[in-house]
Order: sequence, then C-alpha cells, then structure tokens
Amino acid sequence: MKVNITQAAKMVGITRPTLYKHIESKGISVEEDEDGRGIDVSELVRVYGDKVRQLEIFSPSHDIDDGPNVNSRKQATPNNTAVDSVEVEVLRERVKYLEADKIAAADERSRERDMLLERLEKSEEQQKRLTLLLTDQTQKGEDQDNQDKKRLDMMQQQMAKLQRQNAVIARALKEEREKSFFKKLFS
Repeated sequence: MKVNITQAAKMVGITRPTLYKHIESKGISVEEDEDGRGIDVSELVRVYGDKVRQLEIFSPSHDIDDGPNVNSRKQATPNNTAVDSVEVEVLRERVKYLEADKIAAADERSRERDMLLERLEKSEEQQKRLTLLLTDQTQKGEDQDNQDKKRLDMMQQQMAKLQRQNAVIARALKEEREKSFFKKLFS
C-alpha cells in the first residue's frame, strides 16, 4: 500500500521536511506514478519499525467540537478504505517482522542449547577420563603392592634357603672342629 508524503510523515510522527531529509539520509524509496509521489508502507516499517502508526482520516465534522471522545471516521468512503488498507499493510509488516524475530530468537536458543550440550558432553567426557585415571592409579598402586609382596615372599624364601645352607655349613664346620687330628688326617 502506498501513501503520499504528508500521510507518511503523519504515520511516523514527523514533519514533511524531516521526512524529506530522511528520504535522502536513510534511503527511503519513493515511487512516482500518475497519482504523484508516494512511499510504500512497508518502506516506512522497514526504516521506522514500531514508530509507524495507523493513519487516521477524520470526517469534516470532527474538526468542529463534537464533544469528548468522539472520533467518528467516514463510513465506507475511499479514504477510509485507504486508511484500512494502510492499517492492514502496517499490521502485516509488523507480523512479518515479529515472525522473523521469533525465528531468529528460536535459532539463537537452538544454537545456545547445542553449545551448552556440547560443553556438557565435553565436561562429562573429561570427568570420565579423570575417574579412569584415578582408578588406574589405584589399580597401579594395588599392582605395585602385589608385586612388592611377591618380591618380599621371594626374598624371604631365598633368605630361608640361605639360612638352611648356613645351618648345614655351620654343622659341618662344627663337626670338622670336633674331629681329632688323626680323624682329620685320615678322613
């Protein structure tokens, strides 16, 4: 839906000269046709967003004091149809932008959820590795204790064997000392 410059300025709550400045500085597209210059409402919504409000065209009787809270619009006139069309267009654009924002927010939440899940998985994996490492150290400690016990048993067995050999040698030495000279000589 296209509105003229004056209507566009009223819709965004600025003056016509300010709107002309914005057309130059903000790149608002202006279309020209047989009805004159106009701006598409979607352009206004793109540039001004939520600042765009509906354009109201009041009946001539409204200019006269009709009393408080009386805002009678023209009924079924081309201007009212234009106002309603503009209003519908503005609402459509707002819905479109809100849906886009909703999708972007959902995508952002999804990315954040995925990132947090990945961090959680890494943390769990690291916890498992640390647990395995601690368990492995305990097993290594137990294995070392078992090996030490085996070595100790082997050493004790060798020591007992050596003690038996020493006892045999000591008896043999004692017997040799107790032998007389002739027994030593003739044995």
